[in-house]
Amino acid sequence: MNRRHGLFIAVAIGLAAIAGTYAALQTTDLGAQAATVSAKEIAAADQQLDKQEAALRRAAKKRPPRLPKLPAKAARPAAAAVAPSAPPAASAPSGSFSSGPSDNSGPGSYDDHGGDDFDDDDFDDHGDDDSSGHGGDD
Repeated sequence: MNRRHGLFIAVAIGLAAIAGTYAALQTTDLGAQAATVSAKEIAAADQQLDKQEAALRRAAKKRPPRLPKLPAKAARPAAAAVAPSAPPAASAPSGSFSSGPSDNSGPGSYDDHGGDDFDDDDFDDHGDDDSSGHGGDD
């Protein structure tokens, strides 16, 4: 390491130590000032808090003003009152959907959302059964 680098690092550490000492002294000075609050100042703060508490209690006892009444609903025209007719049902494309349950549904299938599937689940330890040599404990 170059001597300049060493000197620069030493100066930086020294400045950091001075700044830390100054901050610690300021903190202890603030703590000492806070401990010397007079009883007169505490009494004044208590009076202010009491006034604010009384104002809050008075405000809590008052009821808010009544809300204005809602305007009467306007009569709808007769044409709008009639419900629109249902759109024609679209037919399903042939061959894409079946009307019965899928092959993947039912008890014990992978999409069965009821009950405990852990004892017969084929997917929980697929890494262990892999005979390809990828993954699992060998």
